[in-house]
This record gives sequence, structure tokens and C-alpha cells, in this order.
Amino acid sequence: MYLFWFSLAAGVLAIVLAIVFLNKVSKNQDGTEAMIEIAAAIRGGAMTFLKREYQTLSFFVLVVAIILAVFIQPATAVCFLAGAISSVLAGYIGMNSATKANVKTAWAAKDSIENALQIAFTGGAVLGLAVVGIGLFGLVGIFLILNQIFAHDLAKIVDIIAGYGFGASSVALF
Repeated sequence: MYLFWFSLAAGVLAIVLAIVFLNKVSKNQDGTEAMIEIAAAIRGGAMTFLKREYQTLSFFVLVVAIILAVFIQPATAVCFLAGAISSVLAGYIGMNSATKANVKTAWAAKDSIENALQIAFTGGAVLGLAVVGIGLFGLVGIFLILNQIFAHDLAKIVDIIAGYGFGASSVALF
């Protein structure tokens, strides 16, 4: 059981590191007024796209969740929704980081390729850490909850928890 708590803590640590890295990227300079203006347009377009994509996907996610609740079981549908929300959150964090890091990397490259690489790497690490941290925290957290509800019936828990991965993968696919 200690392994589960360790895994949960590792997920939290990854999320905290993603936040620290995002803050580190945010502290770098944006560049000239023209660069800031272009970056704002790119960021606005990227976030608008993401918002529209998630609005469209919400219909798909709700339909699949209803189908899972009716034909499989409600607990699987809840896990599916949790996985989908986890994926949406990770995608938002990643897009937020990427659109911040882009202009900062370009500006840093003016003076030092090493500094530019550091900013780009740190900005990219935010998405990786967010995906792993949110996924691990969600998966282990749900397992611990289901383990209490279904009295350590591992076969039943595994059947239900598969919905989490299905939800996260379904959203990430788009």
C-alpha cells in the first residue's frame, strides 16, 4: 500500500514541478513590442482553438459517458469523465506553457543559444510533467477510492478504472 502513497506523492511532485517550471519560464523577457504583439495574437489564436476544440469534444465525452453508464456501469463513466477532465487540464497547461515559452525563447536566442534552449526545454517540460503528474495522481487517487468502495476486489477495480485511461486517451487523441 505504501507504493500507492509514493505514487500519489510522485504525481503531486510532478504537478508542483510543472508549476515551478511555468513560473520560471514566465519570468523571462518577452522581447520587443512587435514580438509581444505577435505572441499575443498566437496565444489568443491557440487558446481560442483549444476552447473550441474542448467545446466540441464535450459533446463526444458526454455521449460516451452516458453509453458507459448505461451499458457498462456508472462508476466506469465517472472514471471516463475524470480521465477526460485530466486530459483537458493537461492540454490547457501545455498550451499555456508553449505559448508563453515561444516568444521568450525567440528573444533569448538573440543573446544566447544556451539560454534559449534552457527556456524552450523548461517550457516543454511543463507539459510532460503536467501529463505525468495529473495522470498519475488521478489514476492512483481513483484506485485508492475504488479500493475502499469495492472492498479490494481487484478485478472489478481494474474493469472500472480502465474508464480513466479511456477518457484521457479519447481527449488526447483529438
